Amino acid sequence: MGLIGNGIFQARRDGRWVDVVSETDPGDVSVISWLDVFRPARGLPADFEFVDGEWHPIDRVELRPPRDRQRPYVQGHPRLGHICLGDTMNSWLHGDELLAGRRHAMAWMLDLDEAALPHDLAADDVPHWHDLGQFFDEVARLKALHGEIRLVFGLTY
Repeated sequence: MGLIGNGIFQARRDGRWVDVVSETDPGDVSVISWLDVFRPARGLPADFEFVDGEWHPIDRVELRPPRDRQRPYVQGHPRLGHICLGDTMNSWLHGDELLAGRRHAMAWMLDLDEAALPHDLAADDVPHWHDLGQFFDEVARLKALHGEIRLVFGLTY
């Protein structure tokens, strides 16, 4: 079946983490695949709301991945208002950690060691960079908009 993932961005407000709308899908295959190799899984943050093994409650449709916002649930669906974060590997990363991983992601896309990357490597020089590039642009945008952010995500194999 392959790798299936989902995630949600959160921002720190008044000492607690709240879900924020993202215009990219952190569950995109290239993003989730890179996240899987970037850092060892940490599990879920202790303060993250998670129910029934793999579901995170959300309170508005805009918090769903962009690909799912127009897709209606069947009336009476038990998971209306939740997103699935997977049941195999859950983890999280701060926005600063994600942005610091940009060169690592470029190296991963090129199947190189990060130390072997030219210092002047441009995103246009990395084949298939589009989805990961959009993801990093969105992380930077959310960080500029909200300050401290994190991505909580999960994978299912």
